Amino acid sequence: MKNFLNLNRKLATNCCVFFVEFLMEKNAKLMAENPAKTTSHTLRFSMDPFAFRSFIYKDNPYLDKAFIDYDRAKFTDKINEYYSVEKLPLHDGYAPFCKHLFVPNFVGESLKDTMLAITDENKHLLKSEYVSRRKEELPVLTRWFDSKDLQKHNIKIPVAKVVDIILYSREQVCKENASMGIKDAVCEGDYAIISAKPQSKNGEIPMEPITMMRNVLPLEEGGSGVKLDREKYLQSVEFWQGHARVQ
Repeated sequence: MKNFLNLNRKLATNCCVFFVEFLMEKNAKLMAENPAKTTSHTLRFSMDPFAFRSFIYKDNPYLDKAFIDYDRAKFTDKINEYYSVEKLPLHDGYAPFCKHLFVPNFVGESLKDTMLAITDENKHLLKSEYVSRRKEELPVLTRWFDSKDLQKHNIKIPVAKVVDIILYSREQVCKENASMGIKDAVCEGDYAIISAKPQSKNGEIPMEPITMMRNVLPLEEGGSGVKLDREKYLQSVEFWQGHARVQ
């Protein structure tokens, strides 16, 4: 009887140990798969200087193409508020380091949609040029509508309903800036705002084909070093055959 009790006690102990190990392993797996749901850390966003070009301010070298009339620091604070207070979700982007946050247009009626369908009425106004977004990048062929031309021809540009905030992880931003020799870049926050795109759709619009091509380039040439997704590229071509950016 004594041996029987000892055996039962040993079996019970082993079962408890096995159960505890099972729970620990399962919890670790859940944390690995869903880090955002298993941590109390609130993500913080900064604004990378790359995004400054879209804002209207005195010393902006790209002022002729800037379209956001809002203080950059207050804009960043507002984006953090939408994420941490309003609990708007992040959406996956074209690579693991890229996220989207879709926020309502809080800038006002001055913020117009930056995309327009190409029609017989406006297609003669399309412009094209080899453009680099900053001096460190290689120029690529780009086409767009000039907002001033559209206004001259009384073609209305709708007010944006949503702003697509494109975020890159801090690690990716630091890596890209270092590769291009940008010394004054600040790598703050968990993610950095690298672009803000006003639009009518509450969701992701296909990335332009030329942007997808650019992203395939190595970091030092202004790309992201990612592999081209053929299916998404063809979907992008289908969409942008009939649309163009407004600048």
